[in-house]
Amino acid sequence: MEIKNQHKRNLYHIFFTLLFVGLVSAQLISIWKLEANPILGLTDFVLITLAVFRLTRLFVYDKVTQLVRDLFVDIEEKRGQLIRHPKDFGLQRALADIFSCPWCFSIWGGSVFIWAYIMFPAVMMYVALFLSVSALATVLQLLTNLIGHKAEHEKKIVEKL
Repeated sequence: MEIKNQHKRNLYHIFFTLLFVGLVSAQLISIWKLEANPILGLTDFVLITLAVFRLTRLFVYDKVTQLVRDLFVDIEEKRGQLIRHPKDFGLQRALADIFSCPWCFSIWGGSVFIWAYIMFPAVMMYVALFLSVSALATVLQLLTNLIGHKAEHEKKIVEKL
């Protein structure tokens, strides 16, 4: 039964790959038909990169979007804990795979974000700016935690001497 489910999952992954190629093709066509030729500079690249980083962390890891991820999994309660299991196959399994994989989500999210940034620059500049600030704050918080944990570890080593 597991091999059969794996074959079905592979078909959905092939479908989503083709869908992604179609999505990117449609995005490129809509950009090509623009009157103005969009030129993205280094600032745009940095803003988009940080914004996609933050969107990826938001949808793959953060508690606030757990509701979205839960749409694509089975949930059971055991001993007061919620246990999440991906579906065996199908559209929900494919979406669960995307929402649980930062590399997968960043490709999809990045594609849509870049397209929207080019098509609606005034609105998306604002969105990119606040997501980028949030991304930098996230990185600073992670670095601060890392430094704090290292300092605590070093302190314990010194205390043992």
